[in-house]
Amino acid sequence: MAALEELVVDAREVDRELVGTLLKPYLRIDRETCAILPQPGWAEVPNEARVLLYLVARKAMRALALAIPAEAASPLEIERATGIPGGSVRPALKRLLKGRLVERELGGGYIVPNYAILRARAYVRQWAPDVAA
Repeated sequence: MAALEELVVDAREVDRELVGTLLKPYLRIDRETCAILPQPGWAEVPNEARVLLYLVARKAMRALALAIPAEAASPLEIERATGIPGGSVRPALKRLLKGRLVERELGGGYIVPNYAILRARAYVRQWAPDVAA
């Protein structure tokens, strides 16, 4: 019976260890402002992976009950938070949507769904395997 009970989880919960190990080589999160603080690995990945990392960081912020209004982020919010030009953010989001790494919420923001976290990790690692080892 205990083995069956272990299968039942809350789908809204995020795997904190997985998200933490995914983000740690690339960024930190300021507790007060929720700004991302790039780490050396950030420079090793292209803009598309940075967009994905930022959206995973938003998931982490919500899991940590930091002061962000929602997990979803608009292209403008992503642009402002990462410094990636809007002309690069939108095409990156389009490719990430096509690859089912992100989803668009009803309000227009983007998230990384829980089912895509493992794929997100594999996707980012392809660009900087030594950084995320």
